[in-house]
Amino acid sequence: MLFNHITQFKESVGGAVNVSLEMESLNPTIADAFRLHLQPWLGEVLSETLIANYQDNVLTTEDAALLPYVRLALAKLTMYEYSRVGGI
Repeated sequence: MLFNHITQFKESVGGAVNVSLEMESLNPTIADAFRLHLQPWLGEVLSETLIANYQDNVLTTEDAALLPYVRLALAKLTMYEYSRVGGI
């Protein structure tokens, strides 16, 4: 989604993530947290554009400016959602 590896994710959470967590186990929760919490605020078009541009490695200047803020919120919201189903 908006993180390529666990290091990026941990930087956004502040390192408070169990080192044994793998991105593969977090990806479904990341998607859920984005859909439930961020997409309603960003809107469907901006959400889809940001994700597509990130995945295609063609971020605009605006995307690049927005991405750190989205990652910060997304990482923390992911941990909130993940705490319901997994051990942190």
